[in-house]
Amino acid sequence: MASLEQKTTKLGYSNAYHLLRRCSYKVNKATINAYANKTPLQAVQELLNYSALPNPRPLTSIGTTFLTSTRYPRANNNGRRVNTGFSVGWWWLFNTVEKVSLQFRLQFLLHTFFPTPKEGGDLWNNYDYTELLTYYSKGSVKSLAQDVIKNYNMLFFLNNNLNTVAAPNDNFGREFTELFTIGKGPQIAPGNYTNYTEHDVTQAQRVFTGVTAKDSIVANQRNRFDQVNPITKIPEGYIDPSKHDTGDKTFSAAFNNRVIKGGTSSSEIDTELGDFVNMIFEQTATAKNYARRFYRYFVEREITDEIENDIIAPLAQTLQDNDYEITPMLTQLLTSKHFYDAEDAIAGDAIIGGLIKSPLELYTQTLTIFEVPLPNYRNDGKARRSLLSKMQRMMISTSLNLFQPSDVNGYPGYSTPPYDKNFITTNSLKLRYDGIIDELLQGYVLDGFTMRLNSVLFVQNSGHFLDPSDSNNVLEGFFDLLFIRRPAGERALYFEQALLNGLSKTNWYFVWKNYLASNDPADAELYLNRLIIALVKSPEYQIM
Repeated sequence: MASLEQKTTKLGYSNAYHLLRRCSYKVNKATINAYANKTPLQAVQELLNYSALPNPRPLTSIGTTFLTSTRYPRANNNGRRVNTGFSVGWWWLFNTVEKVSLQFRLQFLLHTFFPTPKEGGDLWNNYDYTELLTYYSKGSVKSLAQDVIKNYNMLFFLNNNLNTVAAPNDNFGREFTELFTIGKGPQIAPGNYTNYTEHDVTQAQRVFTGVTAKDSIVANQRNRFDQVNPITKIPEGYIDPSKHDTGDKTFSAAFNNRVIKGGTSSSEIDTELGDFVNMIFEQTATAKNYARRFYRYFVEREITDEIENDIIAPLAQTLQDNDYEITPMLTQLLTSKHFYDAEDAIAGDAIIGGLIKSPLELYTQTLTIFEVPLPNYRNDGKARRSLLSKMQRMMISTSLNLFQPSDVNGYPGYSTPPYDKNFITTNSLKLRYDGIIDELLQGYVLDGFTMRLNSVLFVQNSGHFLDPSDSNNVLEGFFDLLFIRRPAGERALYFEQALLNGLSKTNWYFVWKNYLASNDPADAELYLNRLIIALVKSPEYQIM
């Protein structure tokens, strides 16, 4: 029986690795070993130990350089959008490989809840949108939904800046109900989707009339602070009462025929918006929709009737009981026996290893588990920027264009069945393989910094391998480091042959001893690179 009963014993190596794979983009063996001695609650509390807003971060200003680069942001709007989209993306990627934290996982999840493409927004609007995600990565989904209504990127993306009583536009009202919050249920009549109706979409559109933004905001990094959220201090749009539909809004039986009083002043319209958001989030269907999305992101794609009743329903209740604060519900999920698949006789047979790594998880966790030396901003700023640009372009080539969803549905891997299986396509599979490990082993130069996985030094100096002259120790060390379960039978033999290439274990013994005596790594590197390529390109490495 699926259960949210808390697991209270220490994690141990396998469960610690499972938690970190699912919760952090940065994973290395030292961290796994440290977390192995924690209980799930201690581990999750540490992963959630970050501030809502980090210290202010510099962005490229018009007319100034980015770090030590000689490349200036272009003066036209399109150029500014591209440059700032990349610099915000670079900053975010920089943090994913620097910090062991749930913050960046949650930021990206919240982005999938309320997706806007940075390409469509202006440079400072993109920055403010990212700040909003940062703020609410330790906050309330309900409060984020309230603030998204006035977010510049969202206003322009779904045209609510043009939604007026004289010229209604239901784009935002429709997506807010269908995709962002309560979600569609089964269609039980024409225009009736169980959780809401087409009539409710029209009423939502009326509620949102007059919420707009100044077009001049897109051209000025300072005057956007003319209007800021009183709590988050993040710039946002404003209410124009002259463009608002001041009539009362009557909703369908799905909302118990609720009537929301129309406002005539900015403060009254703010109250109206709050009443509407409260009405949406009072619905159990809304809480369950978010609980399912958290579950699919952190646990497993399939939601059976048992999971719906025993896991989703209690998580939804926790969300509602805590005004949709993320931390209590997420702690409940990530400390549960269910998350570690510890409810039945066969531990680890379904949940652990049940998700396919996204391109982002695959790339960042490969860099960090192999402890690849990375350029830092202080000494190799240009090289760091080049690395982040390379990472971002790799995401694009494997169908995960970070913060640039192709449409309002977001990313297929998180929004469309079969969810994470969408990360494996005929187009992306080769790029997942070749674009990651082959280049790392060959090495490449980034503005004077050589970035390379030195397999020989890694095996010799990482401390993860007992006597490497024994091929069994090499294989066991890599299995422990990269795989969820130790390969057996033909699969174990396959990886052994990848290392030995048809030769004997004794042959490897002398290859390693000769390296130690001569300090010439060529032969040992040939063997190890062959093994690492086989490991990283294996189906076993694609799952988490």
